[in-house]
Amino acid sequence: MNFIHEKYPKIFSPPSTKKLPLSPSPSRKVHIRRSGNVIVEQDGQQTTVIPKQLPAMTGMNDTSPLLSPSSDKKRDNSQAYTRYIDEEIPRMTLDQLGGITVPLPEEQPKYDDIILNYNSASTKEGIKAQNLENLEQTFQSHDQLNTQFLQLTDTISKHVAYLGHHKEGVRHSALVGLLSVLDGKFKRVDLRPILSNLVVPSLLVLIEQQPPLLTELLPGVDPGRCHALALKTFGECGNTAVNEGVPRLLEYLRRLAQARRLSKSLSGTWHFVNPKWVVNAIICTGHDGVSLLIDSCLDGFDEVDLWALSALAQHPIVQSKIIVPQLIEELNIADGMRREAAVLAIKYFMDRSIDAMEPLVDLLNTGSTNQTYICDALRAIGDDGEIALCELTINAFRGRERNVAAAALGRPPHGFHKVNHTQSKQYPIVEVKSSLNTELSVEVFEDEEGNVTRVNIIVDSRELLTRLKQSVATSSFLFTKLDTFSETNPFISSPFKHAADDVSTRTGSSFVLSTNATKSLSILLTDKEAKIKSTAAKSLQYCPIEYALDSGVIEQLFKNLNDADGEVRENTVITLGKLGPATLHIATYDNTASSLKTPMKSINKKSKVVNSVINESPWFHKSREKKKQNELKSENLFGKSNICVKKVIKILLKDQLHKARSAAAWTLGRWGIHARSAIPALVQTLSEGKVDRKRVAYAIACTGDEGISVLCELIEGIYLHRNIDYGKDHSTSNLNEVTKQRLKQRIQRGGVQVKLNAIYGLDKIDENETKYLGRVITTLYRATQYPTPAIRAVSVKMLGKFYLRTVASSNNTNDSSSITPYLVRLPDHINSLLSDRDINVRKQTASVLATLKPKGEFFLVEACLNAASPIVRSAAAWGLRKVGPSCIRTLFVALKDPSKKVQQTVRQSIRSFEILDIIDIINERDSSLRNSYKANIMEILDDVNEEDNDLKAHLLNVVQRL
Repeated sequence: MNFIHEKYPKIFSPPSTKKLPLSPSPSRKVHIRRSGNVIVEQDGQQTTVIPKQLPAMTGMNDTSPLLSPSSDKKRDNSQAYTRYIDEEIPRMTLDQLGGITVPLPEEQPKYDDIILNYNSASTKEGIKAQNLENLEQTFQSHDQLNTQFLQLTDTISKHVAYLGHHKEGVRHSALVGLLSVLDGKFKRVDLRPILSNLVVPSLLVLIEQQPPLLTELLPGVDPGRCHALALKTFGECGNTAVNEGVPRLLEYLRRLAQARRLSKSLSGTWHFVNPKWVVNAIICTGHDGVSLLIDSCLDGFDEVDLWALSALAQHPIVQSKIIVPQLIEELNIADGMRREAAVLAIKYFMDRSIDAMEPLVDLLNTGSTNQTYICDALRAIGDDGEIALCELTINAFRGRERNVAAAALGRPPHGFHKVNHTQSKQYPIVEVKSSLNTELSVEVFEDEEGNVTRVNIIVDSRELLTRLKQSVATSSFLFTKLDTFSETNPFISSPFKHAADDVSTRTGSSFVLSTNATKSLSILLTDKEAKIKSTAAKSLQYCPIEYALDSGVIEQLFKNLNDADGEVRENTVITLGKLGPATLHIATYDNTASSLKTPMKSINKKSKVVNSVINESPWFHKSREKKKQNELKSENLFGKSNICVKKVIKILLKDQLHKARSAAAWTLGRWGIHARSAIPALVQTLSEGKVDRKRVAYAIACTGDEGISVLCELIEGIYLHRNIDYGKDHSTSNLNEVTKQRLKQRIQRGGVQVKLNAIYGLDKIDENETKYLGRVITTLYRATQYPTPAIRAVSVKMLGKFYLRTVASSNNTNDSSSITPYLVRLPDHINSLLSDRDINVRKQTASVLATLKPKGEFFLVEACLNAASPIVRSAAAWGLRKVGPSCIRTLFVALKDPSKKVQQTVRQSIRSFEILDIIDIINERDSSLRNSYKANIMEILDDVNEEDNDLKAHLLNVVQRL
């Protein structure tokens, strides 16, 4: 070992696990010069270490008052640099801290291994060389870590030096820089002497100073911001700041309470310091700081005691170990309202209520309290609560408990974020009040519909203090240091937030059932009670589709389509629709068939005569041989051969429950192009009108281009009047002439309603994907000439929608070529409909023209002032109300129209404008035009022939507010 000491003198002491000495070291001293150099003195020898300045050490930009302007010399842009000011600054050095050595505990195992592995008695030169190389690497890494540590301590001392600056802006910048340097480093063992001997005393000196006057600050700056940031940094120091800092902060809190009892003129600027900042800083130091805070409380009635108890009531340990047990005690009282309120409060505490699981399950089995609230409280607890609900769904003796548990599994837990799809931990704020009649009370707030919106938990200060003192005396639990500050207990918003702590940065998928919940609900699909099967099917709409396909859940859902209960069939169909077309990936063998127990319409299988299209639909019942061949085709899962689509078509055509038929139409639309074989059945349902026709038309439009083509043919009245080829799997050639004729008759009996709802169905098409947009626009143009007024009105409405959608799409893509040529001249084509004989058509046309700016608005103004027919002028005046107050001057002129009907419409349009909107439009004009508007309004007010007092009162309010 002698050659090691000869080659490597003790410039740096070896790593040691002993406690750091706080007295000056006789053998080694470290000096930090103002220039940033480090001088190591040992045994009369001096060694200079020039640390490399890293920008990450400051955490500040070049605008910080702690940094000097950059040098004019040209440097490499790839290397960021930072230069400190060279002026004389008062700061503490490591020598003044007692000659602190630089320990490296993390290098101790590596150093010991090298020494143990070295064998001085060995004669192998290779082993000696290897050991020597390892030792060189150890000392090299040792030197680098020492250099970085010295740079860090020098940076901290420079920031601390400016905490006593006379300018508030400099102090705030120093605090920001200090927090950025120490961010994530408060738990480092080697920094504890720096924090306890340098950082914490400097922070306490700043905190105990009075905030600056408003005259000494920039406009809009809060005088207490330095105190807030200093207290936040103090709390981050943790247990290191307890011995010296917490007693001083407790005394500071008492003096702060005395100052707040005085008036603002006598208390100075102390009212800008929030006492909650001080209390939360103590709480963030950890168990020792919280224990001192609790011991300092007297009786729970003092102002300082209430501050401390109010902050402690938001601590997660206090809520889970003291508040929640009090709520559990409320579950055993005789008052039903209080029990229900306690259950709701437990739900809002979410995962902090894990100790309440067994009492909640016991209360659920008694049936004396709202079981839905209890299951929601279990659901909000988390994974453990979900497992308890799964056990209830399987093992509960009564069906009532199984039903409510299954319904709770199908709802997102409390706090689930609907936008980011995560469960946000926003806990309720617990209020602390003195002299309450009870130890704890819960206030429940509901909306107009009776839904619970929030709860307010109030605890007695004396009771809370008693429990806290008992817990400290018995050491029943530890107050761990809080890593983050919850939103309900804000300390102060820090400029250095971790992305993981920011709710806005959280990402996640939508609510999906877990595997355990899916298994439990799938077992309930075979329950004896129909209500439970219905609830389970409804809850399974959130199940993971891949697992549901592999485990047979989807297959069991298709079996339930033949259930005798209509509600079961309805919820099953809705679930299959929400799960999407992926449910059709199950095997196409007819292994889900069962005997028909449903009171559906009977089918006379022996009869060879087709009595009706409903009872014997040719596109649904194929020959046995062809059906068998199609079932064995595993490649074609989405065509006519899919049995799953057939089962839903069967419900659509034959089920007597209206909700089940409506759900079947909606599901076929959700399956989209994969359900295109159901188009003839949907057309039949549309013509019969037994399901909401608009929903059926939407379903047809969602089946793709073939469905859009069918809707166009229905509008034109040519569907089934000629052979229509839907492709290989969708040809109507298999329909015999009798069936075609009867389907034609049903469509004809539907009459106007079929065409009207077919037009509404076109609203669901995607103009960016379909290739039939030109045909749709052409069909709608033809429909504007249809003799029925309702069809003309809805055609104009749909043309206006397509125009706005295509224009918006072209603006987003900057491609005007995507606008259909017919739509470009839409205002010219529909302008003639302002003279239509039906008033609804005229109003609809005027409304559409009002949205087609600027050309449509110009047509309305022209028609309102210069049209020969009073009908056209009245319709144009009615349409100008859709344009807005920008056309009010045109309406002022139109008030002089000779037609009484036109005058009445103009008055209604003016009164429809809000007063503030009219004032905004007038104020946007220049002064000359504003005076002209006022003159027009005054002329109307002075007109003795104007008999509409409501119009005059409306305009008088406008003049008074101008």
